[in-house]
Amino acid sequence: MLEILLSVFGGGATGLFGSVLGRLTSIWETKQERKFVLEKYKLDAELRAQETERELQIIDAKAAQEALSASYKHDSKIVVTSSFVQSIRALVRPVLTGFLWVLVGAIWFTLPESGEYRTEIIQSILYASTTATVWWFGDRGYQKKN
Repeated sequence: MLEILLSVFGGGATGLFGSVLGRLTSIWETKQERKFVLEKYKLDAELRAQETERELQIIDAKAAQEALSASYKHDSKIVVTSSFVQSIRALVRPVLTGFLWVLVGAIWFTLPESGEYRTEIIQSILYASTTATVWWFGDRGYQKKN
C-alpha cells in the first residue's frame, strides 16, 4: 500500500515538476522572443535613420549641383561684345576679393583693442573675405563628404 501511495504521490510530484518546468520554459521563451523583437525594432530604427540621412545627403548634393548649374547658366547667358567690358567684368570678383582683404587689414589695425563691436565687425569682414576668396579661388565643384 505504501508503494502505491508513493507511486501516486511520486507521479503527481513528477507531473507537477514537469508542468512547472514547462511553464518556466514558456516564460523564458516569451522573454527571449520579446527581447529579440525589441532588438529588431532598434535595428530597424537605426536603419531607417541611416536611410533618411543618406536621402538628406542626396538632396543636399542635388541642391548644390543645381545651384552651381544655375550659376554657370547665368554667367553663360551674359553676352559681351566689347573686350574692354569683358576685361572689366573679369576683374570684378578678384578686385572685390582683394578689397575685402584690404578692408580686413584696415579695420584690424585701426579699431581700438577693446572696442565694443570690434569682434563682431572683424568676424563679419573675415567671413565675407574668406567666402569671396574660397568662391573665387576654390573649387566650386561637388566635393564628396566623408
